[in-house]
Amino acid sequence: MAWYKVQCSECGKEFDTQLYGKMKYRDWKVEHGYWLCDGCKTKKREEEAKKAEEQSKSMELPELVGTEKQVQWALKIRLDAIKNIEKQIEAEKALERLNPEGDPEKVEKLMRLGFAEMLKETKASWWIDNRYASWGELARRIGRKYELQ
Repeated sequence: MAWYKVQCSECGKEFDTQLYGKMKYRDWKVEHGYWLCDGCKTKKREEEAKKAEEQSKSMELPELVGTEKQVQWALKIRLDAIKNIEKQIEAEKALERLNPEGDPEKVEKLMRLGFAEMLKETKASWWIDNRYASWGELARRIGRKYELQ
């Protein structure tokens, strides 16, 4: 463990950072790493939050409820989940084409039903708590639950 002087990749400001591990790794990381100072990290985070909010409004998604920081974080998580689920639906379709014994329409229907129910969730904490979930599997599970009703 040691402290190193690094340069911000955005503004060029020099700052100290602590690195762990073998000397060879630390030297490589100092030379090749993408470093951001605290000011640039904050600026980047705010830009991402603003972009996520604009995208959510353009997609007419429900507003999230929670603290300001929770909402900013959950907006990004929800947009990532949307992209992920769409990719998984397309992958499921491709896999079902390769395996004609399955029912591709049913799998897609379950995932889309669960996906629609997930998007109704307005608690920012729910999105944050499920950020490591397999979104496709979660959508399928929720879809099964609502299919039975």
